[in-house]
Amino acid sequence: MAHINKIKTKTGKIRYKAVVEISSLKDVRKRKTKRFIRKKDAENWLSEIVNTINKGTYITEDKNITLGDFLDKWLEKKKLTIQTTTHDRYKNKINAHLKPILGEILLQELKPIHLDDYFTLKRKKGRKDGKKGGLSENTLKKHYVILNSCLKKAKALELIRKNPLAKIKTPSPEKKEADVMTIKESELLLKNAESDPLMYTFLFTLLRTGMRRGEILGLEWHDLDFKKNIIKVEKSLLAIEGGIILEDSVKNESSKRKIPMTPKLIKVLKNYKKKQNEYKDFYGDEYYNDENYVFCKPNGKPYHPNSYNKKLNKILKKAGLNIKYGNHTLRHTFATILLIKKGVSIKIVQKLLGHSVSATTIDTYAHADISNCQNAIAKLDT
Repeated sequence: MAHINKIKTKTGKIRYKAVVEISSLKDVRKRKTKRFIRKKDAENWLSEIVNTINKGTYITEDKNITLGDFLDKWLEKKKLTIQTTTHDRYKNKINAHLKPILGEILLQELKPIHLDDYFTLKRKKGRKDGKKGGLSENTLKKHYVILNSCLKKAKALELIRKNPLAKIKTPSPEKKEADVMTIKESELLLKNAESDPLMYTFLFTLLRTGMRRGEILGLEWHDLDFKKNIIKVEKSLLAIEGGIILEDSVKNESSKRKIPMTPKLIKVLKNYKKKQNEYKDFYGDEYYNDENYVFCKPNGKPYHPNSYNKKLNKILKKAGLNIKYGNHTLRHTFATILLIKKGVSIKIVQKLLGHSVSATTIDTYAHADISNCQNAIAKLDT
């Protein structure tokens, strides 16, 4: 099964050729050989190979597969279990960052030093927008997550014996408190959006439901139950490479939820529906009816999700509010008002936001939870 041959080179030098049979199939004989200067090195290498074969951990698959090739294969299979937008984000990071630096390295030859050098380089000069500087720890953690998932899969498929990333410290992003508007700021925002029925209703709905942007844009009128006064969150309108897509699934199972509508929200939505019906009458047969979107262009077709960012920025400037506020700020504002001003429990807020675990809600709104704790402690002195 394994042996060492003493051979002489053309120049008369002595070398040791280690030979080991790596396949025991009757009709297929596969051997692995390697030459060494010292017999001791040949014996050590042979012992290691035989040991892995006996343990059943020897890798017999294509040794020429590169990390770049396997990343592509891994991503193609991953497409079946992740959202389209998540797939696009992974693909962009793999093509723009991981493959140009690590892609040509053979998967079986990938070492911790390669990965350590990668993260060091990206911390120094990893930006792809032409600006100087490296990537943030938050961005690098996303790279780490992709690599770790890919290499764990490679190990499970017995393409590698160990995950080389296991020896590399996970990037540690600084925890930042979510941007939150005050109640006065949110009122000022709505006041400056009154001239645009679409944006006023969109922003009002965000502030009263805490839904994600894609969830709100994916709403069709049949998702709004005005008899039970609830909104059914079951799909999302998402931006993808080259356009938009309506996914019949949301971020995770817990994201499928029902959110109660307040009387004020019901009134705003019904008023907006009247305006939309006027557009339907105007466009007639040219009105887009494939989906009956709540938030859309006057002709019924959906805007690109990023259009709402631009529209919001204009309203923020008009209102003299901080331009860093985004659509997600209104989701955070909704949650913070419930937690601090209204004293609603973390568990209820978690359910309304569609977080899969309460830890996500607690981490994101730690400032609100601390405020509640302070209010509770203060009662000891009263």
